[in-house]
Amino acid sequence: MSNHSQYIVVGRFGRPKGLAGLLYVDSYTDPPSNLFDYQPWQVRDLKKTGEQLKACHIVKKNLTGNRALVSIDGCQTCEQAQFYTNKSIHVHRSQLPEPPPGSYYYADLEGFTVYNQNSKQLGIVDHIFSNGAQDIIAIASPTHRKKFLLIPFLKQSIVQIDAIQKKILVDWHTDDAST
Repeated sequence: MSNHSQYIVVGRFGRPKGLAGLLYVDSYTDPPSNLFDYQPWQVRDLKKTGEQLKACHIVKKNLTGNRALVSIDGCQTCEQAQFYTNKSIHVHRSQLPEPPPGSYYYADLEGFTVYNQNSKQLGIVDHIFSNGAQDIIAIASPTHRKKFLLIPFLKQSIVQIDAIQKKILVDWHTDDAST
């Protein structure tokens, strides 16, 4: 298991607010307030391969819905806050509770092979993200490296997840898939 796979993404820093180094944070936990139960946060830019995790400690927090405003130890200016903008917040897997039966941390589904009900391989789960309305599975095409098939992560779409064989069966017609 690589160092990064021992960590689960639980949120993301947004833009700074004001001049005192405050930052907006989007929580991916359920409920959103659970984000603050897991300290210290480990921060890195998901777009920068190989970037090391950096610990940060929350000094103040204010949560409204899924969004929070936080003050980080050592971050006292808008310029210092810019370092954190759009970086992901990770916590060590051992800090999180085991998911209930039939539930999964999205990070655990990355790398699973996805098939439709006609046994056609659609690709490999690259990542799962939220578009604001629902969660989306980004499936890397088996024929085009940078092309993704996007399928809603909904009960209507996900037929079965087999964690042992690392397979996901989806209700997705070949006509729907441009792979």
